[in-house]
Amino acid sequence: MEKWCLIFFTFTTFFPQFLEQLQASSEYTRPALRPVIVTDHTGSESDPQQVHISLVGKDHMKVSWVTSDHHAPSTVEYGQTPGKYEASAKGVHITYTFFFYTSGKIHHVVIGPLEPRTTYYYRCGSSGPEFSFRTPTSSLPIEFVVVGDLGQTEWTASTLAHIGAMDYDVLLLPGDLSYAIRNNPYGTLSDV
Repeated sequence: MEKWCLIFFTFTTFFPQFLEQLQASSEYTRPALRPVIVTDHTGSESDPQQVHISLVGKDHMKVSWVTSDHHAPSTVEYGQTPGKYEASAKGVHITYTFFFYTSGKIHHVVIGPLEPRTTYYYRCGSSGPEFSFRTPTSSLPIEFVVVGDLGQTEWTASTLAHIGAMDYDVLLLPGDLSYAIRNNPYGTLSDV
């Protein structure tokens, strides 16, 4: 019962102040919509598209990407020097069909163990461009950038430019990254 009383007290005490702040900000003018950016894949069918990385535990990273070539290997080569890959890892792949649509080959490879606060260079499937990332520090504090519903518009490019100019440890993306609208090839604007 005490918990509900506290929630009710907090709501009834602070909600009117919240509404007042909203009214005070009525001078805000929402910017106009920006055009959608369509980025065609210009590489070969075995070159990676829609490359994304995810933290896996304290010292591993999952690299995910898509290829049009269903025979492309699910491997990642990586190292601490550009163009020099001292390690490699193999992973898994999946495809799916939805009515008349069949996805590309979706690859997932976990690499590591990795050293903290170190830049790694990697290549997906033994071909295509080189990408890089920096592992987070192993001690506190850890600085986060949080972006939700990033999308695929000119605002996306602006947001990514602002993020790229910052020094942070981890980017959290708790929402949409791109949109599959009318079979346009979304997802490459934010390749990492």
